[in-house]
Amino acid sequence: MNYVTIKNTSIKVSRLAYGTASLHHVFYKNKRIDILNEAINLGISHFDTSPYYGYGLSEIDLGRVINKCRDNVSIATKVGIYPPKGSSTNHTNLWLRKSIGRVFRSVSSPEINWTTKRANLSLESSLKRLKTDYVDFLFLHEPDYFAINSDEFIRWADLMVTQGKVRNMGIAGESENIIPWIHDKSILSSVVQTRDGIKDELNIDLMLKNNIVPQFTYGYLSSGGNQNIKNTMKNAFKRNSHGSVIVSTRKKTRLSELTSML
Repeated sequence: MNYVTIKNTSIKVSRLAYGTASLHHVFYKNKRIDILNEAINLGISHFDTSPYYGYGLSEIDLGRVINKCRDNVSIATKVGIYPPKGSSTNHTNLWLRKSIGRVFRSVSSPEINWTTKRANLSLESSLKRLKTDYVDFLFLHEPDYFAINSDEFIRWADLMVTQGKVRNMGIAGESENIIPWIHDKSILSSVVQTRDGIKDELNIDLMLKNNIVPQFTYGYLSSGGNQNIKNTMKNAFKRNSHGSVIVSTRKKTRLSELTSML
């Protein structure tokens, strides 16, 4: 495994990172834990999660694994998009809600809240689920530039860093949600995580032309079509030559395959 220090931070991460967005699709807890342990065994040291992923289940699973090797891994979680009100991390409840939500969208629609009060509550809950005192990165999740009080968030972010609960703030999501923050030169956009799949290359290229290099990128394996995985990942590491490429998989064998490409 190769490692790199993320620009604008002092944090060294693995060039291949593991994203937990689809981890809850693995029904059995032991299998989810096995996947996370396998990632660590293969040298993956950065894990991306969110309270919205599996309605907090992904953070719980990650907490079960990283608490024994916390000093050797980095964690990113998010604020702004949250599980539906009344939801729980119970796997059966999660799938029932998502199934019903296909017909009645309000049942599974996320809560979107851009107040620092809600962000603070979410961060405290994430830390408990992750069984850690701090996160290395806290991202604004698909941030709405016009709905967020930037100055208020900056003050709150500074407080979280001062208290040692967050090491670095950043923004994560689709490029169209991120570009306004970058144009504004917000300090909240010093660390950027965005999609760079085949369909998104033009947006990323626009960032690169403006000397904006996302530190974390994802979406390479979810672009659809008949992909040659080796060529896809080779292109991913070439396009993101100084940061970390995030992948999500539900198979241990796929992890081994991906890490062997480095």
